[in-house]
Order: sequence, then C-alpha cells, then structure tokens
Amino acid sequence: MRKLHFLVPLLYLLAASAALRFTLLGGGYWDGVLAKPAGAPTTWAFALSWPLFYLLAAWSFLLFAGQAAGSASFGAGVRVYLMQAVLGVSFSYLFFVRQLLGPAVLVAAFFAGSIVLAMILARPHSFRATLVALPCFLWGAFLTSLAHEIFQLNR
Repeated sequence: MRKLHFLVPLLYLLAASAALRFTLLGGGYWDGVLAKPAGAPTTWAFALSWPLFYLLAAWSFLLFAGQAAGSASFGAGVRVYLMQAVLGVSFSYLFFVRQLLGPAVLVAAFFAGSIVLAMILARPHSFRATLVALPCFLWGAFLTSLAHEIFQLNR
C-alpha cells in the first residue's frame, strides 16, 4: 500500500508534464485557428491549469489513501484516481495535438465524471479529500463546457 502513496503522485507528475506538453504543442492551433467564445482562456492559462489540477488531485488522493487503505472502496478509489490522470492527458492530446474536438468533448465529460466519482468514493473516508477535489471538479466541468462550445463553433 505504501508504494501507492508514492506511485500515484508520481503518475500524476508525469501526467501533468504530458498534459502541459500537449497543450503547448497545440497552442498555435488553439490561439490561431479555432473559433472560440468570448473570454476563452489563452493557451498559457490552460498550460498553468494542468499542473495545478494534478497537484490538487494528487493531494486529494493522498488524503483518501491515508484514510481508506484497507477498506473495501480503496481499490476502486485508486482506479478512479488513476483514470482521472489518463483522461486529463487524453483530453489535452485529443484537443490540442490531434485537434479532434468531438472526441475531446466526450473525454472531458468522462474526466469531470471521474472527478465526481473520486469525490463520492473519498467522502466516507476523508471529507478533506473531497474538498480538495472540488476545484478539480470545477475545472473538469468548465473544460467540458468550453470544449463543447468550441466544438459547436467549429463544426
């Protein structure tokens, strides 16, 4: 179990690096080609948000894991937290690098849903883990909404 306390945050660090890289790689596409709604954030705002999201998600995981280790929901919680990392990177790759807006919207929705699921699984064990994950959910919901709006503008 102690390995997970190290490995999951390490995975989150790698995921933050990948999401940041994918976002910056596709920055020209985002800034120059896409029709975006008024007030849409810049590439740099996205680039800065990914490390912050992964930092908060890793913190939430550590709070959850510290309280839930050995419980029946621990394994499911670990899988959901890992799924968040994969979905966040997948969104950045699909949206910024591959420019596949439709699939990116779906991934963003699953991303936000995975955060809600992690919050539900964490709540009985650590209310603090749930609170720390709340900004992550807000980011996921904003990301889903913005990606959908951009998809609609660029059909």
